[in-house]
Amino acid sequence: MTHSQHPVRLPLIIGNWKAAPIEPISTALAQRLIDAASTLDRAAVELLVSPPFPWLAAVATALSPAGIGVAAQSVAAFDRSSITGEVPAEMLKSLCDAVLIGHYERRILLRERDADVRKQLQATIEAGLQPILCVGETAEALEDDRGPAVVTEQLESALEGLTIPTNLVIAYAPAWTTIGRVAPPGEDYANELCRIAREVVADITSTAVADGARIVYGGRMPEHAITSLARQPEIDGLLIGSGATNPERFTG
Repeated sequence: MTHSQHPVRLPLIIGNWKAAPIEPISTALAQRLIDAASTLDRAAVELLVSPPFPWLAAVATALSPAGIGVAAQSVAAFDRSSITGEVPAEMLKSLCDAVLIGHYERRILLRERDADVRKQLQATIEAGLQPILCVGETAEALEDDRGPAVVTEQLESALEGLTIPTNLVIAYAPAWTTIGRVAPPGEDYANELCRIAREVVADITSTAVADGARIVYGGRMPEHAITSLARQPEIDGLLIGSGATNPERFTG
């Protein structure tokens, strides 16, 4: 079976709240999300939201009855309790279902290295949490036509030598959508990078992992492009940043 003949994968929509909502706004936002999601065929799409660390427990409690999952926005690269300000994966196990790893804001602004991302991925897997591994190129790399090479290098650095679960999610979330923005290359380009990502996952892990992994597109996207992006054959969903705190747009 080729990867273009993949088994049906449940579309996944992830809302990254970043640091936007504050309590009690976050719990009110969760209720609005439940109301908006009630119009969806929940057998046809999975929803995840990623609130800031302080609101993980409250938002997870609010969303659990509606079957909406919660993801942490990051995780410690260290399995130790002596790192000030870090949150180990073992602490997150009782608070969330999944973890965002390697988001471009953290790679660029907080200088997380590929080696850090790999350690975070390993810790997430060992804790039994679902990994959402973010990859993607900068504006400079896009202009130099190095997008495929960057995505390949990031995936190889993160995945090689690890036992990767079949519930892996890859988010192709390029930095150029918000940092050093350039003219977007279009939906076909995003679709091609997601196809390349799946081929790389297959080469590193196995056909089973590659066929089971969901690959979503992330980054700033105009509202009119959301539907066309979601319909691309190699894209299994979306990681929405700007707009994720608008439940009606998020579920639309």
